[in-house]
Amino acid sequence: MNLAYKLLENYNNMPDKICLVQNNEKITYKDLYYKVSNFKKYLVKIGIKKENKVLVLVPMSVELYVTLLAIWSIGAIPCFMDAGFIKNGVKKNEFDDIDAVIGITKYILYANINKNLRTLKLKINSKIINELNEKVELNIEDVNENFYGILTYTSGTTGKPKIVARSHKFLEYQGEILEKTIKYDKNDIELSTIPIFTLSNINVGITTVIANGNYSNLGDSNAEKLIIQIAKNKINRLMASPRFIKSNYRTLYKKKQKNC
Repeated sequence: MNLAYKLLENYNNMPDKICLVQNNEKITYKDLYYKVSNFKKYLVKIGIKKENKVLVLVPMSVELYVTLLAIWSIGAIPCFMDAGFIKNGVKKNEFDDIDAVIGITKYILYANINKNLRTLKLKINSKIINELNEKVELNIEDVNENFYGILTYTSGTTGKPKIVARSHKFLEYQGEILEKTIKYDKNDIELSTIPIFTLSNINVGITTVIANGNYSNLGDSNAEKLIIQIAKNKINRLMASPRFIKSNYRTLYKKKQKNC
């Protein structure tokens, strides 16, 4: 069992359906499939192996899901930091069992400050994803259903990061519960700021528009940009934290009052 097979199923069943939208870029399941297969091939070539632990320092984006699915397809383990703790957490925590880091430029720089991460030979800038454009087939490694699907590191206030472990089976079950609870419709288009819910959308075939938000402080996002996104993409669902919704509603309300 490997959750990456969900991508393969959707590629075969709905290749031209829009999977992810980021800014003005629309990614179909076919596009996502080839991005993942290319990145997987690249990661294997440079030395990432099955069961390796890969610290992922990529904010919510198309590249995040390409990275996650590519790591899964290798049979490796994606590791994440709790949102909001990346900068300080990466600098201070003792990552003594990480085999590679994939991240955006500034987070790679944070990793270089960490005494354990800076010595790693495998530090990959996620921008390489957009430079790979071969049409290679995706081969997916089988893993046991109890094999780690995601490891999440907390802020590590003690200097030793605490870890939340979720297996492939747990993540599949979580997705099934979400599907039953939320009752997706195949024509839904969702604006999302929550990575794990977006992963469920990808698995069940729902189009997700990645919110044009400030992911360092979602409560400080530009509400006007979000409204433009909602109108432009014909959004009918919003998945976000209460703080994100409340903060941006307040911004719009104040602007309306000022213009009256």
